[in-house]
Amino acid sequence: MINEALCREQQKKEEISVQVTTQQEISEMPGHGYETMKKEPDFKAKTKNKVQLRFQVPKGKISNIMGVINLLQNKFETLQIELIACNGNISEQDYEDKIKETFRQMGIELDEA
Repeated sequence: MINEALCREQQKKEEISVQVTTQQEISEMPGHGYETMKKEPDFKAKTKNKVQLRFQVPKGKISNIMGVINLLQNKFETLQIELIACNGNISEQDYEDKIKETFRQMGIELDEA
């Protein structure tokens, strides 16, 4: 059995303290007064006109990456991917029949290095 006093002491240690700030205290803080309210809101969001990423995909995570690729394809006209597979091997026949043929059927021109 656990001593009730020990339980209560542990609960007190785990409690999160919340500080309540009044509206008056907020308005007295620098940058939160009437002067800040008068400023025109900045509706111009920062944007990127190019995204360039280089990363290794952990095994089993390719489907997660596909979601990001889909998002980027919706945001940009051109999406160019460089795929480098290493530390393994594939037969020439599989490469020709499964890789190159799949891309050919999709209408994707390969720029092989």
